[in-house]
Amino acid sequence: MQVSPPNLGAFPLDETVTLDDQGRLQTEVRCQRCGYNLRTQLLDAACPECGRSVGESVVSFKLRAQNKIERTKALKSLAKSGLRITIAVLVVYLLLSIRQVRGTEISPDTLRVRNYTFWTFVPFGTNFSLTSPSYGSSRGSPLQEHLVERGLVKNSENGRWWLCSSARPFNRLSKGPMFNLSYGGRFTNGESTQWVEWSNAHPQLADELWPAVVEFVRHDPLVGVGFATQLLHGNENQNSMTLEELQEEISRMRKVLATVPSEDEQR
Repeated sequence: MQVSPPNLGAFPLDETVTLDDQGRLQTEVRCQRCGYNLRTQLLDAACPECGRSVGESVVSFKLRAQNKIERTKALKSLAKSGLRITIAVLVVYLLLSIRQVRGTEISPDTLRVRNYTFWTFVPFGTNFSLTSPSYGSSRGSPLQEHLVERGLVKNSENGRWWLCSSARPFNRLSKGPMFNLSYGGRFTNGESTQWVEWSNAHPQLADELWPAVVEFVRHDPLVGVGFATQLLHGNENQNSMTLEELQEEISRMRKVLATVPSEDEQR
């Protein structure tokens, strides 16, 4: 049975549909109506099962094949675009993960203060230092100069340095062992001048307080600094301890510190 073949001009034969030398289908093309395998049929023939034009089924087959190819191309293009966007976002994220850390340190030996900065890389919750810390010049304060005059500390760039505070990436503040001791500027600015005035107004208390504060601070960054901070809290806001109370408190703290290894002994 011969039928008029459909116009295949818009759908030229290619690798999706092949013919043998006699013009018979070599590709497994299913009849659009009944699903019969039209392989070995001529294009102008009819389906042996239902009589549907073979050419029409070929056109439908090529349409499906073309749509599949177009979808595959679109998915590949979308995947490439997604990969480019992912790489761009990752690059931006990695660049934003490079942050500058700034902090302050105080020397327990001189009670001088210095600032430091360094660059760090913090991707995916990790932390890698990109540069070594760069330190500014150390500086004193009215209180530190007052203690120098008393002969309790010296003006020197040498000595140990303990962390006071650090502005971590994403503005998180890391508080070091010297934070509470220097809080409010006791050894930087702020309260520093007030403590000098307090010392001049309470000379006997100052003679007991400052040697103990310096001694405790130098002992270790935890218990010693904690005791020094307590002594300062006990004499803030002009609510000074009596001389006897201060002496008893210092004596008690010294007994405790005698059981705590110093920072040098812990090394």
